[in-house]
Amino acid sequence: MSTVQIFNQGVNNLLDRQADVTKTQEQLASGKRIMNASEDPAGTARTLDITSQLARIDSYQRNTAAVQSSLSWEESALGSVVNDLQRARELTIQANSATMSASDKNSVAVELASIFDSLVAAANTQDASGAYI
Repeated sequence: MSTVQIFNQGVNNLLDRQADVTKTQEQLASGKRIMNASEDPAGTARTLDITSQLARIDSYQRNTAAVQSSLSWEESALGSVVNDLQRARELTIQANSATMSASDKNSVAVELASIFDSLVAAANTQDASGAYI
């Protein structure tokens, strides 16, 4: 091996190391280990898979928050309906009594009409986006 060949081999090794340093600096600057898909096809595929999984998880979290909000609205409306129906049951039992006067029965009728209006309002309840629950 001649001196020129040894010199050229040394220069080539230095250039290779310089390229390695440049690549490492680019990786550090970007925060990415894989700069091009061709550098590590398996790593690139894994990265894409993880990115896809993270996007799905993010979507699930947004959907969960939306469902929780919707359920809160629905729970409130159903609680109101249950209370109204319990009161209507109490009033109808009272009104069925033979001892109630006509004016008492009229009062019960007025309250039942109010309960009916409340039930209609609960049935027409909308969530924050305007959708009926």
